[in-house]
Amino acid sequence: MNKPFGQKPRGFSLFVHLDLSGNLCYNHFLFINNRKGIMKFDLAKHNYTEIAEVGYKFELKLPGTGEATGVFINVRGDQSKTVKAFGRKKYAEFKLREQQAKRRGKEPEDMTLEEAEELSVESAVVRVIGWENITENGKEVAFTKENAERVFSEYSWIKDAVMEEAGQLLNFRSE
Repeated sequence: MNKPFGQKPRGFSLFVHLDLSGNLCYNHFLFINNRKGIMKFDLAKHNYTEIAEVGYKFELKLPGTGEATGVFINVRGDQSKTVKAFGRKKYAEFKLREQQAKRRGKEPEDMTLEEAEELSVESAVVRVIGWENITENGKEVAFTKENAERVFSEYSWIKDAVMEEAGQLLNFRSE
């Protein structure tokens, strides 16, 4: 089938890649040809870096049952500048540790379980902008970095929920 000059066919492209945290990212490109003209994809409307920095508020649900808790957590997305900078900083620290070991003529040591758990908690904390309605033993737990570190260490299912919501690109789309 021949197309008149200047018209483009309908199409959809999907670009898949890994970010610095090793998360799978998807970018969608839509090309539509209609009689009134060609609809073009506006990158500014899909700036996930900026949208992810602003944050996404979700209601924390209990694992297993999915029961709502009334707790709301506002998270930055994995695409945000803050989260990406954290990933680059941790990568640089790891490479420095590796280089120092090599200079001493030793093999770089693997990360200990405690270090891996600490990194996991730090990774969640950097994603949280704030929270509402968290109490412990009847007392409100204000959002601070220290409280977040403690809560995520003691209640890992909350940390897991934060990481899952922050990693969902579709949570950070423009309206």
